[in-house]
Amino acid sequence: IFEGELAARQRVAQRYAKGLADIVTVPVVASGSQSAWAQYTIRVPANRRTDAVKTLHADGVPTNIYYPRPLHHQAAYRHFPISGNGLPVSEQLSQEVLSLPMHPYLGADDQDWIIACVRRRAQ
Repeated sequence: IFEGELAARQRVAQRYAKGLADIVTVPVVASGSQSAWAQYTIRVPANRRTDAVKTLHADGVPTNIYYPRPLHHQAAYRHFPISGNGLPVSEQLSQEVLSLPMHPYLGADDQDWIIACVRRRAQ
């Protein structure tokens, strides 16, 4: 069933992208590559993320922030060198990302509801 689940995840990702790309930053897979879509992580402005998460949870939409701290802030990487200006992109992304429900059995009606909630809350 693995191939079928990958295809289903791709359909879910495409539906999210179509429904959300005009209001949040959605993930893009490089041409010639494929994602297994273990997560569907969007970017919202850092000053809106906390409120978006709270209100999405209040709406019943589970979200998660899988990457709350950049790798260079984690103990295992504290001795790795970083450039003189730090890692500003990593810092920024850690403040902007949140992940939406993602699995191969996410029905169109449920996904439409999630998209509608995100559209109301992430703008």
